[in-house]
Amino acid sequence: MKLSTFLALGAVGVNPKRTEAELQRFERSNKQCIRKDWEYPERGGRLTRIVDNLTKVCKFYIDKPAYQCRCLKKQKNMFWTFIKARRVCRDRQNNQSKKNRTRRDAEENEENILDEDDGVVDQVARDLIDTELSQVEGPVNVDMLEELYFENCDGMDANSADRATTEECEDLTDLIKNMKEASTQRGALDEEIKERAEIIYRINRMHNAMSNWVRSYVSKGSWCKDKRSNYIKRIEANTRRMQDRRRRYPTNPQKLKRKRKEEREEREAAAAAENN
Repeated sequence: MKLSTFLALGAVGVNPKRTEAELQRFERSNKQCIRKDWEYPERGGRLTRIVDNLTKVCKFYIDKPAYQCRCLKKQKNMFWTFIKARRVCRDRQNNQSKKNRTRRDAEENEENILDEDDGVVDQVARDLIDTELSQVEGPVNVDMLEELYFENCDGMDANSADRATTEECEDLTDLIKNMKEASTQRGALDEEIKERAEIIYRINRMHNAMSNWVRSYVSKGSWCKDKRSNYIKRIEANTRRMQDRRRRYPTNPQKLKRKRKEEREEREAAAAAENN
């Protein structure tokens, strides 16, 4: 196996038994997936804003195409799964079975399902979503990171915590230290440190907001109680996974642009060499 192929396999995390042609198709497919416009209805309101934030992280701040594509598909899957669960659980809560619903009921439900002022089952959680969305709009400071550390890491048992959680807490500790040092020395905060802080904060806060959306709109009735719990566990697992991939494969839009330019130049040079 060529060294370049071996390195590429390691970069995308695919089956090493694939041929070079299969690998190239796999890489092209992932790149096309990432370049797609992953859009959500404006009427999705808070959930659309949450998923848009996480979609940007998947596309522009992680450099691992195979994971990025899965990440983008997962955001889409969770968006529509939660929207559907809201409708189904609300119908169950109102004792509306599929058998006795009229077509008019169905049409009205489809119109109202994205109405965020209707069917709120937890107003406190709904208000928290607005707070969390506003928190990611501006710069991240030391107080915000310390609050995040207190929520996720204070009292953590290092022996029982999983690797991703331990590394996230270590990363937060390092960021807090760096930001405090920059503040004490009245120096400009390093752009890379600032970006790390903003992305780790955005990933955490937006997943918290997503959990609060589930608490706000998915009914707590007996049929849906387990669904709510499973959705929140799924969101928590996705948070850890995204933090881990961002930590291991960090990038940003500028770096990705340079990388694409270098890849294009390499392809053009290789094509020119073949023609000579």
